[in-house]
Amino acid sequence: MIEDLQVKVVPYTKTEDNKILQQIIKSLPYKQGPSNIRAHATDWDILFDYPQVQSLLNFVNDQIRNNLLRSYSIEKDDISCPEVWGVNYNKGDQTTAHSHSPSLFSFVYYVNVPDKSSPLHFNYSKETIEPQEGDCVIFDAALTHSVPVCECDDRCVVSGNFVWNKKGTGTY
Repeated sequence: MIEDLQVKVVPYTKTEDNKILQQIIKSLPYKQGPSNIRAHATDWDILFDYPQVQSLLNFVNDQIRNNLLRSYSIEKDDISCPEVWGVNYNKGDQTTAHSHSPSLFSFVYYVNVPDKSSPLHFNYSKETIEPQEGDCVIFDAALTHSVPVCECDDRCVVSGNFVWNKKGTGTY
């Protein structure tokens, strides 16, 4: 069951920002270097300056602090998001199986979801989450996941990682 895997799907109410977010992601340069993402992906830290992204991060932070930290022995003030990136998938693009360890939680926010958009697949449980525009999927970062080959253009997401700040140092 998805609930047993520490996965939460919550609607984000600021969907009016989606067109702006997609334009931002598509206009930024591709991430350089090897990656499990086989699509147009931004660098890990380039989106922090955009107010639309800050609103989303505040929302995800609140969801984690208020709903998901109960099963962890971590204080609410001891988490932060050091990495956030955007991905625009076109036909034939995919993301191969990976996890985000040592991060604590990861998220995927669906900015644009055309027909035939690929799901988020959790590899070991074989569970999938069908994307819906405006949904935010928050999950345990240790879960191996992937995005199968996309059969459409312009599937767009914002993703990120939240970490535990050991002793409030801001590092993990």
